[in-house]
Amino acid sequence: MRNSKPFVLTADREAASSAPAAPVAGASSEHEIPEAVTGYSDEAREDMADDGISEADVERVLTAARNQEAGVEVEWEDDGYWEIEFQDIDIDITPEGMVLEADR
Repeated sequence: MRNSKPFVLTADREAASSAPAAPVAGASSEHEIPEAVTGYSDEAREDMADDGISEADVERVLTAARNQEAGVEVEWEDDGYWEIEFQDIDIDITPEGMVLEADR
């Protein structure tokens, strides 16, 4: 995870570092957290099956990140995707909504 910029959203919803923030409604940027999942890589599907993660679980993690819920960890990777962790589920997702990995 070289050149990544981690941040943790706290209960008062302030970022703990200078990583790109979740977008404001109507904003446009290639680094925005996507609004929805648009698809899953084969690796993500395999991870989900192995770890008992449903599509609804992945959507819940994404929603938590977009709503800046307490306890969600969001990190932009310079390889062009978001790494989001919430309630023991970790997803890697592109700004376009493609889930690259999903595991516990």
